[in-house]
Amino acid sequence: MVKFGFSSGNQRWLCRPCRCTRTENKPTGDLRLEPDKIIQIVHLLVEGVGIRAASRLADVHRDTVMNVLEFAGTKATQVFNQNIINVTVNSIQVDELYTFVRKKQYNCFNWEYDFGDQYTFLAIEPDTKLLLAYHVGKRDEHETKMFIRDLSLRIDKTKSLDITSDGFIPYVPCVTEEFQDCASYAQLIKNFQFIEKKERLLRNVPIVQKTILFGQRQNQSISTSYIERLNLSVRTFNRRFVRRGIGYSKKLENLKHAVALFAAHYNFCRIHSTIKTTPAVAHGIVNHIYSLQELMGF
Repeated sequence: MVKFGFSSGNQRWLCRPCRCTRTENKPTGDLRLEPDKIIQIVHLLVEGVGIRAASRLADVHRDTVMNVLEFAGTKATQVFNQNIINVTVNSIQVDELYTFVRKKQYNCFNWEYDFGDQYTFLAIEPDTKLLLAYHVGKRDEHETKMFIRDLSLRIDKTKSLDITSDGFIPYVPCVTEEFQDCASYAQLIKNFQFIEKKERLLRNVPIVQKTILFGQRQNQSISTSYIERLNLSVRTFNRRFVRRGIGYSKKLENLKHAVALFAAHYNFCRIHSTIKTTPAVAHGIVNHIYSLQELMGF
């Protein structure tokens, strides 16, 4: 075998007797970067650093950071799909998180489906803080059905469980279709009102309304506190979700890669301050805390 040029940045080899060629499969794919540099960029991204700031800190071009994000998002999706499957849970909390792509919804035309308001659907298991499923799309019935369908395929439906969500109406038919035979479902709706005294605004008081749609459960178990805390983690460790900033996504594909990277890093790499380990280890899915090198397949 002798060297025979390159193909997509990978070394090609030629067999002289039979004239056959083959290409080395690099773990970095088409990226012409050392693994240490890729890990540095990924580490910056999962800690909430923006694209341009990461390019300055890592001393690479902005497009290189975007290529690393695409590579890392693909790897993270593979790790998430291979491990988060047939998970046994007792309760689930679901919610959706707002952001936008390129421009606000009122500036979009009807055919610009990938632009404007986009929502990240999340599902968490409160005991071990395990992120069970995620989905990025519009806040409508079709995207909600896709999210609930993906959630039902990732958990063990032979065990009884409790599901709690907010008052978003499309949750009702979707959850009923997938979980009516194996779960109890309740909605928690918070309506805020301002209390004024002596012409001054004192505080914003929530009025909580709990509704059990099917199944039997206690009102004390109806809560969305853990999924709301997960929403805060997403906005903290992902620059694209910071409000009133310029770090928002310009492409829907990049937003999906960023969410996939966060989900895998949250489950397998980031140590949760409450359980003192990662959610995947606490749930028994893996037996050790993943490093970024393991997450990227190096």
